[in-house]
Amino acid sequence: MIQSSCLTPVQLQAYLQGALPEAASDEIENHLQSCDRCSDSASQLESNDDSLIRHLRLQPDLTEAESADDPQWVACMERLRQLPTSGGDATNVASASTLQERIEPTSVYHYRLDGVLGRGGMGIVYRGWHPQLHRAVAIKVLSASRTDDSASVARFQREMRAAGSLDHPAIVRALDAGVWHGTYYLVMEQVDGIDLSKLVRIQGPLGAGDACALIVQAADALQYAHEHQVIHRDIKPSNLMLGRDGQLKILDFGLARLEHAGMASHAATSAGRLIGTLDFLAPEQVGGDHQIDGRADVYGLGATLFKLLTGEAPHGSSAQRPILDHLQRLTGQAAAPLDQFRHDLPADLVVAVSDMLQRDPEKRVASAAEVVGRLRPFAFDDSLTTLGQGNRSRSYVQ
Repeated sequence: MIQSSCLTPVQLQAYLQGALPEAASDEIENHLQSCDRCSDSASQLESNDDSLIRHLRLQPDLTEAESADDPQWVACMERLRQLPTSGGDATNVASASTLQERIEPTSVYHYRLDGVLGRGGMGIVYRGWHPQLHRAVAIKVLSASRTDDSASVARFQREMRAAGSLDHPAIVRALDAGVWHGTYYLVMEQVDGIDLSKLVRIQGPLGAGDACALIVQAADALQYAHEHQVIHRDIKPSNLMLGRDGQLKILDFGLARLEHAGMASHAATSAGRLIGTLDFLAPEQVGGDHQIDGRADVYGLGATLFKLLTGEAPHGSSAQRPILDHLQRLTGQAAAPLDQFRHDLPADLVVAVSDMLQRDPEKRVASAAEVVGRLRPFAFDDSLTTLGQGNRSRSYVQ
């Protein structure tokens, strides 16, 4: 259990590197939401030390892994070698936080702030009040320590544009965005519910009807996003939220790839980000995103459905083995079949999930719309409202 005392640099590094079991990671996340000092330390560590490559260099099987003759794996390794590394004393990161970051603001633009909903490496999400609409909102603010980092600002702006360009019942709705006295902010609807990662941890594996109903809602929204030239690229259980009313919402378009006229974005997924999403990442994303399209989101949907049905990620937890080993499994091995974990699922559903998880995008389910068509016969949403009831409000922070 995480105690009320502050976290050590080793604990923070393990959390940021995705090297902890899910339960321990959640305890640290809860602590970060209530401790400004540790939250500032985590932000500084993530900003100054994108440490995947340093972590990889500590792995004993690096030479063996490098000898793999899989072209996709070789491309992945080459990309990792080109990533910059940075030093820094982790024990002193807290002192780098500015006074401005430690003082909670009471307003942003004309929005009143009524407390923190959550914190993360990129920013802080506040409970806010919209003065014109007279409604509670969630306001995401880019951390002050990130405003001088062009990559962080670009990612935040990308999320602002993606959220603003989409209007779908299953996508968290953006209400406003801008820059106020140097502070980047994004105003969103406040969703009252639970993310699917926590839902599975509390409920255990879901029934096929509930799990498929959730993924059908997400797939319908992603098809809409894809038709508007937005690829999410980070579909996973914690980015899907079930509201008390049974409505699913897709969160966090911070890694979205935008292909609108005048809005092209081809930013590569960062090494640190790879760690955080490795269990649900499409194989083609490991070696770069120059050929990534909507089928990467289809893979994320398949991996998420696999988790909902079994309680496990398709290739197991990346926290339980060296990262290089997990990357090699992801790019070189087929996911375990669903019926290896459950024997009560329809054969056509087992095949559909396997097709969504094909390593080769050309052999994968071709679109989110096809996902809807193949899963709808198994989807029954009668109990989604029950599943969404009784859970505290959460706002996403990425």
